[in-house]
Amino acid sequence: MILGKPQAADHALLKRQDAKIKLLEGQVELLKKLDAKEKLVIQKNNKIIPMDAFRIIKEVIEKYSFKNAIRYLCELSGVSRSGYYNYLASKDMRIKREKRDVKHRNLILKVFNRRGYKKGSRSIKMTLENEFNIVYSLSRIRRIMNKYEIICPYRKANSYRKIAKATKEHTVVKNILNREFKQATPGTTLKAVKKMIDKYIAYYNNYRYQWNLKKMTPVQYRNHLLVVSTLFLECHWHRYQFI
Repeated sequence: MILGKPQAADHALLKRQDAKIKLLEGQVELLKKLDAKEKLVIQKNNKIIPMDAFRIIKEVIEKYSFKNAIRYLCELSGVSRSGYYNYLASKDMRIKREKRDVKHRNLILKVFNRRGYKKGSRSIKMTLENEFNIVYSLSRIRRIMNKYEIICPYRKANSYRKIAKATKEHTVVKNILNREFKQATPGTTLKAVKKMIDKYIAYYNNYRYQWNLKKMTPVQYRNHLLVVSTLFLECHWHRYQFI
């Protein structure tokens, strides 16, 4: 009986040591994940949101089977314990929101790559309204694009063009010597370029909606102006008829 007591004490001591080691491992993993998430959001000029911290805390608690470490992990992460409990309680709501966001994402991606040209939030909104008869607000479209990293490339100002203009480089002058130069571009490549240009012109005129043209394509806006001007002339014609 006397020999058994030290064994029980050693067993309890080992159990406490294992619990401390597990807590330290969980703490290190939590800090690593928070640090990685923070670096990611800093690259995007954003701030880490409490929702991400709550998700990481939940993952650590489930992995290490922690029971009474919620307050400690929340303080370590800089979030409130009540917020974490609200996060757990709103699980069903988050699942519904995620399913709804996935549905919005699929539709936005369909429009984003429509006709082979990537679009920004305004073009997506106009295409949804004109071709799908669906009205999304710009804030919703931008939120979904940011959430799922749907990025539209935009054209930056060409600094070399400004320099060339200032130094008068590439200036076209008269061909006084009338020399004939060999064309380095093969005919097949030139045909492909012409075809690509014609395709984009057709897309621009008929399918690229313009925010400043009452959300119409150039062709639609031209037809709209023709109709309005015709109605305007007819109204004035009838007005002068009665004078």
